[in-house]
Amino acid sequence: MADAIASGEIDSRNDAEFRAVLSCLSSGPSGSIRGEIEATIGGREFDYTFRSSRPIRIIARRSGITRYIFATFRSATVTNQANNLTTTGATIRLTARRNSNGRRSATLTILRPGRSTLRASGLLDDGRTSVSRSVSCSR
Repeated sequence: MADAIASGEIDSRNDAEFRAVLSCLSSGPSGSIRGEIEATIGGREFDYTFRSSRPIRIIARRSGITRYIFATFRSATVTNQANNLTTTGATIRLTARRNSNGRRSATLTILRPGRSTLRASGLLDDGRTSVSRSVSCSR
């Protein structure tokens, strides 16, 4: 069973849909993230898909109803859906929270080498922020 799962849709200036499954094993961080992001860059809209199975840092915390998940992934692949141009070697950072009143929010940042950074941040619609045990690990 995964230590933490974060998924859902971020509706903001840049929209995103994602799913991340995370675990801290004796060998280090394990898990994956995948999804789509619609970003406005220079007044134009772009659709991208992204994925990575190389987490290098995971923090998952639970206290009462409050949940906090942070993960950094390396060696991510990001593909522009309009022209199928793929960028490799990107870094993805995800922060997802469920606060004490049950409201969920998330920030997804994709740093692409030599290209603009993609970011979506806001309330998490139809989301899941689940932490089965508090963990912290890195590679």
